[in-house]
Amino acid sequence: MRPAPPPEIGPLAGSSIVLEDWEMSVDPVSSSIFVDEPWPALDDPRRTWVRVKCDTPLVNRGANVFEGWATFRTQVDYPGGKRVLRCEAVGDYYEIFIDGQRFAEAGPRRGTWDGTRDIPREFELDLPAGRHEFVFRVRDWRAAGGMVGPVFLAGDLTERVF
Repeated sequence: MRPAPPPEIGPLAGSSIVLEDWEMSVDPVSSSIFVDEPWPALDDPRRTWVRVKCDTPLVNRGANVFEGWATFRTQVDYPGGKRVLRCEAVGDYYEIFIDGQRFAEAGPRRGTWDGTRDIPREFELDLPAGRHEFVFRVRDWRAAGGMVGPVFLAGDLTERVF
């Protein structure tokens, strides 16, 4: 017999910053996985923004399931200094912009059936303290959610975030 109830298992956030809450917009002109058209501006009036979690389609009631291009944006209060942006289950291809500047990309831009979304990626960054906007432009051709995550900023990658 157990002397006490089992320990609660939950996230151990530590000093990592989990980028969980996003706005998502399926790109109005680049809705095909086979079309690589210019990226519509974030303030394009044809865009519709939906709030989603960087989580599974079940959590989002299917809102983050798409094929083609979608844009995800969020803002974060960054503590300043060096961190690693770790992206798990994003893609199939994606570009990252920070404060309007292209920062990185991962995966093949042209559609293939590889496992980009299945391979966590890490990007080193060094930003000043303050509020920063992170924008991911994601191309998904497997229709299972292009921003499943987690996506987080870590000072210590040994820290458990989920």
